[in-house]
Amino acid sequence: MIYIEEVGIFKQFRNKGYGKQIIKFIINKGKDKGMKLARLHVYRDNEVAHKIYKKLGFFKVKSIGHWINKSN
Repeated sequence: MIYIEEVGIFKQFRNKGYGKQIIKFIINKGKDKGMKLARLHVYRDNEVAHKIYKKLGFFKVKSIGHWINKSN
C-alpha cells in the first residue's frame, strides 16, 4: 500500500495541475513496485484537495477526528 501523508504546493504553483501530477507520479511509482492500493489523509475542510482526490479516483472510507491538548 502507498500511504500519502501530506502534499503541499507553494501558492505561486497552485491551480496549474502540479498537485495532480505529483499524486499520479507517486501512484505510478507504487504500481511499479507491485502496490495495488493508495491511501491518503486529507482534512475534512480541505475542499480543494477533496475535489482533486475524487478526480484521481480516491473515495472516502472513514473519517477520524483530531484531538489536541493545549495545556502546559
